Amino acid sequence: MHKIIENAMERIPVLPHSMNCLFRVLKDPMANFDDLSAIVNQDPTLATQTLHLCNSAYYSFPVEVTSVSHAVTLIGMKTVAGLAMAAYFQGLLEPKGVSGSLWLGGAKDHVLATAQLAEFLVREMPVKESPGTAFTGGLLHDIGKLVLSRMPSEIATEVRNHMDEEGLSLLDAERIVLGTDHPEVGYRLAECWKVPEVIADVIRYHHMPMQSQYLLTLIVHVANTLVHQLNAKGPGVIEVSHIDPNVLYELHLTEDDVLTLVSNWIV
Repeated sequence: MHKIIENAMERIPVLPHSMNCLFRVLKDPMANFDDLSAIVNQDPTLATQTLHLCNSAYYSFPVEVTSVSHAVTLIGMKTVAGLAMAAYFQGLLEPKGVSGSLWLGGAKDHVLATAQLAEFLVREMPVKESPGTAFTGGLLHDIGKLVLSRMPSEIATEVRNHMDEEGLSLLDAERIVLGTDHPEVGYRLAECWKVPEVIADVIRYHHMPMQSQYLLTLIVHVANTLVHQLNAKGPGVIEVSHIDPNVLYELHLTEDDVLTLVSNWIV
């Protein structure tokens, strides 16, 4: 089965030069606006799509964002870098075939919402994390599903049958059929892409946050859990009990705090 996963990994497109450069910007504390602007503006399509996300309803700026430099002044360099990555990765998350439907159905909306909520939580909570890094962590947390969406359709069907017949989660069904899961596969891909260590940790442990050494992983775990609930049950029904109480303790949050944060984010 490991060979099948390796074959699926090989079918992931090689990252373009611009994405590798953006990862370097995220890792380099000395990177500046000129570095970011040069990366984004060298690709007109990437620049256009990035500005489109900056002008989305989520940010609701009173004026139109017309340049990368303008975006940086409004939301910060690392968040703009994350938006540029979002512009690229959204194109990879189109579900195709049986495997794509299982692993990437709804993925484009889910990862973007998780990224936005993680960024919001960091801005609203008394933590020293970077909102831009939180956005990128939320954006990339499920990249393991991108690999698994390249699996043969019969593998996807077997995973789906375990879910339907035994009432298992996708994660548990992956472990039975594949002997691994999308967080671990995503971590292997992150190593190949040489993403920043904290982002790789988010990818690997977003379903097991207490095994992580990074506070950001806990925050993305909360965002991911809440976005799943909002998608399944609607904005009026949030069950904070689905979040590990140990995670809330580490983040110094009560259940009421979480409900308030989510309500403010939705508004």
